[in-house]
Amino acid sequence: MSSNGFDNYEIVCTLADEAHQAWKSLKSAREKVFAKLIQVSAFTVLVSGTPFPLGPQTDAKGVLRHLGGPFEGQSKWSPKLQRAFSRLTSKGGEHWDIKCFRVLIAPFCLRRTERSTWEGDWIIKRQIRIPLPSILVPYEDTASETIARNRYRDGIEPATLIQRIERASKERCMAWSPLFAEIEDQFPQAKAGSPRYDQSTCEKILESRLKRQPATGRLRRLIALIKSIRGNGERFVIVSDRLFLVTLAFYVLSPLSTLIH
Repeated sequence: MSSNGFDNYEIVCTLADEAHQAWKSLKSAREKVFAKLIQVSAFTVLVSGTPFPLGPQTDAKGVLRHLGGPFEGQSKWSPKLQRAFSRLTSKGGEHWDIKCFRVLIAPFCLRRTERSTWEGDWIIKRQIRIPLPSILVPYEDTASETIARNRYRDGIEPATLIQRIERASKERCMAWSPLFAEIEDQFPQAKAGSPRYDQSTCEKILESRLKRQPATGRLRRLIALIKSIRGNGERFVIVSDRLFLVTLAFYVLSPLSTLIH
């Protein structure tokens, strides 16, 4: 870029793969080089399976600036788009509107889906596409669901999205088993950054108490599903984004193994 002969070259196209990893930053050394390249590149392409890993409101500004240039001065964006993107991504987020953002990027954003084709062939082969999941409704258990909801719905309404997600996660865990509340109560005054409960405490309570607890509607549905899978001679893998639920599933397979096998 600093060579005297660089001006003699024509950059027809600039492409960046996994663009979400580097191009959301506005301060890196790589960003400074790429910002110069896109100004002299005739065409710019950013490729990413996850273009906004932290959400469009957080990552859109960095990604868009690396696609068409800054939102002011010399840029590939039209003056109208510059004003729109500058307003949407302004600090404070008071002007953010996800629907408006989607409309603005629609003309230049190509989105691949499982039904996308190229010259008549599937881009994602049929044998490797993600299967359509089956959603199983838990057996009716109004009591467990109500107890879980009442425990976490009392008090001040969560102010942020993260707090609402955390509350909903706790409700689900307790709806699976009321022992979650007992585990959580072991550490009511946990300081910021420290675990709410350690794994060994969770395992001890589930191991000693789960056998004596009536199975909730969700647990009974899980047991019925496992029995059905085992009855067909199939194998299964239990996956969860919460360690408590994985631990609970392990102890369900242990004390209730006579029902499952």
